Amino acid sequence: YICLFFILFLTVAFSCDKNRFVAEIPSNHTSSLQDSINFVRQSIEKLRNDTTLLKAELEKNIAQNNKIHQLVLHNKLGEIDLNNYHFRSAVENHRQYLTLSEELNDPLQILTALNKLAYDYKKAYWLNDAIKYYFRALKLSDNLEDTHADFLKQKADTYYEIGNIYSMFGYHDE
Repeated sequence: YICLFFILFLTVAFSCDKNRFVAEIPSNHTSSLQDSINFVRQSIEKLRNDTTLLKAELEKNIAQNNKIHQLVLHNKLGEIDLNNYHFRSAVENHRQYLTLSEELNDPLQILTALNKLAYDYKKAYWLNDAIKYYFRALKLSDNLEDTHADFLKQKADTYYEIGNIYSMFGYHDE
C-alpha cells in the first residue's frame, strides 16, 4: 500500500500536461525556503536547457505570482544565457533573481544573486559593473554572521573574483 500511495503521489505531483511542466511544492511543505528552492530546481531538471519551455513556465508562474518558482527559473535562464554568451539577457535574468531574492528576504539567495550578476558582467568584460556587484556581495557577506558552508562558499567566491579583477587591472598587490 505504501508503494501504491507513493506512486500515486508522484503521478499527481509530477503530472505533465501541455500547460504544466514543473511540480508544485506540496501544500504541507513546511521546510525552509532553501528546501523549497531545491525542490523546484529538481522539478525543472527535466526541462534541461529548453529555453522555450522554461520561459513558458516562467510566464505561468509570473501570472500565478509564484515567487520561488520565478526565482529558480530566472536563475536557470540567466545561467543558460551566460553559457550562450547572451550577456544582456543573463544580466536581466539575474537582476530579476536578485529582486526576487530581496523580496523573499533570503540573505543566501541575495548573496548568490549578487555574485551571479557580478560574474555576468565580468564575463562580458564590463569590469566596472562587475566589481560594483562583487563589493555589494562582500559588504553583505561581512555583515552576516552565518558560518554555513553555502555562505562561506559565496564569500570565498566573492573574494576570489575581486582578486581576479584586480589582477586583470594590474593591481596585483591588492
